[in-house]
This record gives sequence, structure tokens and C-alpha cells, in this order.
Amino acid sequence: MASFATHERRIGWILAGLQRRALTYDKIALFSWRGERAMKPSAGQATTLDRLRENLRQAVYALGDPPEAEWNFFVQQFEPAAFKKGEFFLKIGDMASRFAFVARGLFKRCFYTYDGKVFVVSFDPEGRVLSDFSSLIQDRPSQVDIEAMEDSVLLVSRLNLGAILRQRHPIWADIGRRIAEIRFVEKADREYELLCLDAKQRYLSFLKHSENLLPRISQKDLAAHLGMTPITLNRIIRGLDKEIS
Repeated sequence: MASFATHERRIGWILAGLQRRALTYDKIALFSWRGERAMKPSAGQATTLDRLRENLRQAVYALGDPPEAEWNFFVQQFEPAAFKKGEFFLKIGDMASRFAFVARGLFKRCFYTYDGKVFVVSFDPEGRVLSDFSSLIQDRPSQVDIEAMEDSVLLVSRLNLGAILRQRHPIWADIGRRIAEIRFVEKADREYELLCLDAKQRYLSFLKHSENLLPRISQKDLAAHLGMTPITLNRIIRGLDKEIS
């Protein structure tokens, strides 16, 4: 791990000015996303919830331009939910009936091979849409675990919101297609890298596109994402250390 940290410093992975919103999420009136309890927010907590919803607005309007009436309906369909590091938004075998936006924190989506090895499909930080969309669309049990990698806050939708939105206004189908397009391109890029690039090239590609996530990801999880062992990843990092020293 020391070599990993040293390499980060040397090639400047940590982006200057990386901003993390310092909201007091622990004081928000958070609800259990499974619906067991709900709390009425105080005035101060409502202010923080407004900030969360403004973050959600920015994420949505980056995907499309819903009319104000549609936005007002949409935003009322979400509530904040807190997840400690290691807790799951969705587990293999669950039915995905909700989706969420990451308001703060970081999640990983994981598959497990027949012999028990972990493959990290993606890392999902702030602003990402989170669910198992195969389960959500096809009404089948989830094949993926979605786990918090750090203490996190999601804005979680009500049950079956996607179907409700599609009946309300065409803009939601457009935004849904846009999300699907983004996921498709990401999937195609991942398949190309895993099939056509060697281990070092996959690592360098991750640095190019996601260097801001490196301080938040363990070397073990990164190796599981890149399709290599931690030993191989460490060997690549040490080799790059020697190249730039």
C-alpha cells in the first residue's frame, strides 16, 4: 500500500481542488430505504434536505430538461437514506424495485464467479444512478451486490417510480434512454479493455478516466475491478514507480 500511495503522489493523481460537499448528513432526518421508519425533519434538517434535492436536480438536468411541474413531482418521490461502510443497497437475490442517486459517498457493484472470486463491475460516486437495472426492468432477482465503500447517503426512489414516470411525460423516457446509453457505452468500453488490453494498459486506462477515485478505493477493490490479482497490480505500480523515479 505504501508503494500505491507513493505512486499517487508522484504522478499527481489527487486532483487539486477536489471538492466534497461538507453537509451534515448525520443530522438529516434519514429514513430506512426499506420503509421501516420515517422521521419528520426539523427546520435545519429540511435545509440540508433541500441541498440534497438541489444536487439531485443538477444530476437530472444534466440528462434532460423536464418541465418544472414534472420536476416538482419527481423530487417529491425521493427520500434520503444513510448507509454505513459495508452496508448494502441491494444484495444478490433481492428484487430491485427502486433506484437511487448517490448524494454523498461511494458504492461498488459486484459479481461473484462460480469459484467465489469477486469482480467489481463499477464504482459509483456522487451523481451516479444506482440500481440493478436488469432486475428492475425484467422483474427478476438481482445478480449483483451494491455495497457502500464509505459512509454514504442516497436519495432513494419510491417503489416502481420508473413505470409511474413513463406514464406521466415523454421526458422521463428520454432521460431513461440517456441513462441506458451511458451505461451501454461504459459496458462496451469495459468489455473492450478486459478482452483486448493487458493488465498494465487496463490500469493506465483507469488512471486516465477515474484518477479522482483512487484515494477512495482500496488496492484490493481496484484489482478486482481491473480483472487482476492484488499482487499483479502491486507489481505494475512498483514498475511504474521505477519508470518515473
